[in-house]
Amino acid sequence: MVLTMPFHVSMAGAYSYDNALMLDSLDSVVRNRASYNRLKEDKISYIKQKYEESENLVYRFNVCGDLVNEYRGYVADSQMVYALQRVEMAAKMKDPFYKQLADMNYAEALASSGMYKEAAEELSRIRESDIYDNLLPYWYNLNRTISDWLSDFATTGKLKDYYGSRIDAYNDSLLKVNDRNSFTYAVVKADILDRKEQYAAALEVLTTYLENNECDLHESAIIYYCMAGAYMKMDDKEKAKYFLGLSAINDLRSSQREYISLRSLAMMLYADGDIQRSYVYLNTALDDALKCNARMRTFEVSQIFPVVVESYRSEINRQKSISETLSIVLSVVAVLFLAGSVYFYVQMRRKAALRKQTVQINEKLRVALEEIKNNNAELENLNARLRESNLIKEEYLTQYMEFCVAYMSNMDTLHKKINKCLQMGSVKDLREIVEDFSMKNEWKKFYATFDSTFLHLFPDFIEKFNSLLQDDAKVKVPEDGKLNTDLRVYALIRLGITDSVKIAHFLSFSVTTIYNVRTKLRNGAACARDEFESKVMEII
Repeated sequence: MVLTMPFHVSMAGAYSYDNALMLDSLDSVVRNRASYNRLKEDKISYIKQKYEESENLVYRFNVCGDLVNEYRGYVADSQMVYALQRVEMAAKMKDPFYKQLADMNYAEALASSGMYKEAAEELSRIRESDIYDNLLPYWYNLNRTISDWLSDFATTGKLKDYYGSRIDAYNDSLLKVNDRNSFTYAVVKADILDRKEQYAAALEVLTTYLENNECDLHESAIIYYCMAGAYMKMDDKEKAKYFLGLSAINDLRSSQREYISLRSLAMMLYADGDIQRSYVYLNTALDDALKCNARMRTFEVSQIFPVVVESYRSEINRQKSISETLSIVLSVVAVLFLAGSVYFYVQMRRKAALRKQTVQINEKLRVALEEIKNNNAELENLNARLRESNLIKEEYLTQYMEFCVAYMSNMDTLHKKINKCLQMGSVKDLREIVEDFSMKNEWKKFYATFDSTFLHLFPDFIEKFNSLLQDDAKVKVPEDGKLNTDLRVYALIRLGITDSVKIAHFLSFSVTTIYNVRTKLRNGAACARDEFESKVMEII
């Protein structure tokens, strides 16, 4: 997301100075800074691709310089990596110009990492008289910047004066080697006037440059920061906050992580009592400083951040206390309201009691009707089971009587034949009668009668029984209208005969055989093993 800046300098040099609008826009930029960093990363990835694809040393040296520039103020460690690569490539090219430029990049990377003394020593190895004309502005600017940082760390007035004189000298040199219409010239000129306490003149220089030139985001951020510094020294804190905000917006939009504006603005807002924003801005500044590995900025933020965090927590606790107080007040109001409602409640109590009794009676009637309905359902279910039981008994009783009559008729016929043979003394005929009679055939008749009767009562038993089994355990029927041993065992279970001894006796098998059949089929059940036989009992 790219935020359209509502802040600009007009041709007349007038600003809106709307700090509320500025802070709202800064809040939006802070929330969306990850999107700006993604654009930065995409650009770096594109440059790295060009860098890796080329084998031309001069081309790689120049593209490596682009990477140094992109990582400047973004990731100090990566800036150092590519600065050192430039030093290595310059040594291979054996060109004094490239060597000077690479050494300056390395010195700048050292300074970005907080090693100011080492950076100053690196620059001192390059003699001013040997520097190429088009590298002098860079060399002076690095020396001036490092002197400024060393001045911040100076512990004595003598050291501060020493570094102050070096800053003045390098400022004068920068004016001489930069074009009067350039960005650097305007910033250095304003700094010189600022150091001479000519703040209005410094602001005039910066404002004039903005009116007459197109600045990129980073350049605008620097100019706005310089303007904020001048207003601060003029004790105009509102304008100082305004321009610090503009500077911070441009820093974040240009994916700068090594900055001062946001931290400085956060400290001013903290002094004004805006603890929430101060905490968010300082947290953002600390996060960026750590990701950049900018030691100086990390140290600066860490000095004030614990104080703001403590105040932020205190503010949260204060707001919590206010919320609790409001809750108590609302509770009291609710109690008063409830007390006022009691009067109306008492007046309507009789009617409410009557309505309540009516509701209770209706509820009791509903419950009673529900119970009657449930009882009827249970009764209907019981009747259905009784009808089924009676049907089974009737069917099997009829078949049993028919089977018994047929069996007794056969036995009577057999008895007559045997008597006749005995009277005639015909052993041969008696032997033929005995041989013709076979219990195996009688059992077959019994099984056939049992199978047909059961399947008449439960025509879908085989299909429903197999549905309770896994595919590899399903029972195969030898032919239609007949049951095999497995099915007869569970047919008897369905009829209510669950004792394995009775089943074995009924089917003329051993108890072990019956037990094995039941175990085998339970193990092949598609449902829980313990639920299998109860589900068989439910087949209708």
